This record gives sequence, structure tokens and C-alpha cells, in this order.
Amino acid sequence: GIRDLVRSRGLGDVYKRQVDSLAWIVTLDEDSAPIDVYINPVNNLPTLTGYKSEAVVKLAADYTKSMDTTHSSNLNSSEPQKELIRWHNRLGHLSHQAVHDAHKYVKGVPEFKGEPIQPELDACPVCIRAKLTNVSPGKRKIVATQPYEVLSIDFSFAGIISKDKSRQEDVLGLNGETSWIVAQDVFSKIIHADTRISKAAPAKWLDKLLEEYKPVGLTKRFIIADQGGEIYGSDAIKKVLEKHNCVMYPTGTDASYQNPCERTHRTLADAVQSFLIGANLPIKFWPYALHHAVRLLNALPGAEQTASPLSIVTGKQDDLTGLKTFGCRVWVKPPTRRRSKFKSNARKGIFLGYMPHTLRNILWYDTLTTRVKLATHVRYDEGCNDLPVDALPPNVQYILRSENGDRSTCLLYTSDA
Repeated sequence: GIRDLVRSRGLGDVYKRQVDSLAWIVTLDEDSAPIDVYINPVNNLPTLTGYKSEAVVKLAADYTKSMDTTHSSNLNSSEPQKELIRWHNRLGHLSHQAVHDAHKYVKGVPEFKGEPIQPELDACPVCIRAKLTNVSPGKRKIVATQPYEVLSIDFSFAGIISKDKSRQEDVLGLNGETSWIVAQDVFSKIIHADTRISKAAPAKWLDKLLEEYKPVGLTKRFIIADQGGEIYGSDAIKKVLEKHNCVMYPTGTDASYQNPCERTHRTLADAVQSFLIGANLPIKFWPYALHHAVRLLNALPGAEQTASPLSIVTGKQDDLTGLKTFGCRVWVKPPTRRRSKFKSNARKGIFLGYMPHTLRNILWYDTLTTRVKLATHVRYDEGCNDLPVDALPPNVQYILRSENGDRSTCLLYTSDA
């Protein structure tokens, strides 16, 4: 900027050498006296000392004015992008287009103007690591005329259980969960999920689901599942289906693409991995990330949908006005009586999502007692300000990078690094 102004005034060229990170010695030509230029790290504006001809004083004033205008413009233009990134993090690292459209389908999400961030130019570092996929086999069509006429059901493992306890940490949930089951309505695409310690037949869970959600005016329902023993080969499941007048349709051998739940498993796994990587959390919190992801996916429309699954089934929109980033720092007011007015009694923890149908009651992990608890009176710290800069999770680093305009600020610090 200084060099451009010098040339435009016909004062020659700029020869400079850096003294330290904030100071430069600048000369207008090789024979003139030096001008010391100190850059203010707060507003990036210069202070010139030394040789001060009238031309140099005017030059400094013009440069200061141009830098001040540029700085203010950059600050104003960066705020919407930072807020967009915050909601990208909060909504489970959905695509930027989906975040742009979210305000149409759910309450509490702000409307963002302008074009979405181009992923090729400003890719989220969490999404890059969490969403590595194979090529799609193509579209498939399963017809349903109303909600809960056809349900797609399938299990998925969190990984392979090893006898080596150190490797079990890569799979086991906080309470020993190893797998999850998904039942997805084909018509509305609404998802029901539950985490499981084993792949034992989920007869009671399925019985409750079929009893609670019944289609209107239909006497027969259909269930799509693979030929695994935990569902298709289970006598307990067959009794439940007979009780609710459901017909089982098994998918073909090595034809998992025939079951819509297979694609849902990938979407959920991507969201869970994004939550854990973005917040730099250990894998043991994956069951809570899964339930949080299910709620968000049900609140927003999927591919080729004009309304969210929740609104298709219930006619209501979810309200995400108070939504915060999964895994952020949370400070909780304990229910016990405060014994000292001047001693802090706030409990530090990790935000693990909400109770169903509300954003008032949260699930949080108490780092002192290592237990998951419920709380209502809380304060959130999405910036994790209790951590040193080099330990900030990628979600926070991504926002800092967008503010600084420097990709190098994203360190992708991970617990296993």
C-alpha cells in the first residue's frame, strides 16, 4: 500500500527492510534519509517518524485514510461470514447451501444474504476430514403414500470391537455403546434412532415405535430390512410385526443400496464425526452426537424435499433459536445452595445436546465427576476461552481463520496428534 502511494505521487520507489514483526524502515530512494514506519497490530495503521517532507506527511495521511477505510470495510464484510460459519458448525457441518436455506424451514436460524461460501475456495477443515465418501450408486425409488406406511430399518456398528482395551476407545460410547439402529420413514424421511450396547434384536424399541406412530386409514404397513439375523431372522421381531400387521420386505444379498437407511447411516456418521472433530472430543461421546444429529436432520429438509421431515409429520417447525455448537464449553449453575457469595460455584462442562422437544434442558458432561447430567441454568462459551490458543478446537479455529483471512491459522489440533 505504501509503495503504490509513493509511485502515484512521483516520489520514486520504496526500499524497505523489516526490523521486527511490527516495524519497517522505509526510504523513498536509496540516498534519502530513512522513515521509520511502525504498524499498529490492532488496526494495521502506520505511524511515520524520521524524515518528514510535506510530500511524505501527505503520503502518510493518505495511506492511513485508505487503510482505515479498508479495515472498516473488511470488519463489516467479515461478520456475516463468521456468523454463517458458526451456524455451519452448530447445524452439524451441513453444506453452506443448506445453512443458507435453513431459515425457511426452522425457527431461530438467521437468513444469510448473498451467495454461499464456495467450498472449493473456503473449505471447512472439519468437513474435509469427516466427509470422505464413495461414489453414489444412483437414485432409487420406493413409493409411500403417507407417513409411516413404509419404514426402513437397519443396524450400524461404530467399529470392530477388539480385545485390546486401548483400541476399544475408538469404538465404545461413554456407556459401552457399540452400535445404533435407525428406523426411517420412507415418505417423510423422518429418522428415529437409538444407540445400543449390542446388535440384539430391538423388539421392545420397535414395538414402542410402531405403537406410537400409526398411519391414518391404513391396515397394513411395510418394513424394509436386510437379511441379518438381528431383524429379519429374529422371532421376537416377527411377533412384533405380526402384532402391528406389518409385512417384512428383505433387501437382496449384497444389495444394501436397496435400503434407504444405508444412505442415512452415512449421513449420520458424517455428522457425528464432524461434531467430534470440530469440538476436538474423544470418540466416547459419539452416542450423544448421534442423537443431536438426528434432531437437526429431522428439522431440516433433505434432498428433493420442500419441507422438513418434522413438519411433514407434525405440521410444525422446530425452533432452534437457542442452538449452540455441539461440544462447546458450558458453565452450569449447580442446584445446591451457594455457601459463599464471593467464591465461584460454576461447574465447567461439555455441551452434549438437548433433551427431546426442547432447547431449555441440556445434556452436559461434568468434567469433575465424569458424568453426564441435565441442566437448565447454564452459560455457553462457544469460543472455549478457557483453552490456550494452540489447543482451540477446529470449530473455533475456522472462525478465526475467516476473520484473519489466513488459512494457516487453522491448526487442526486433535487429541490424538
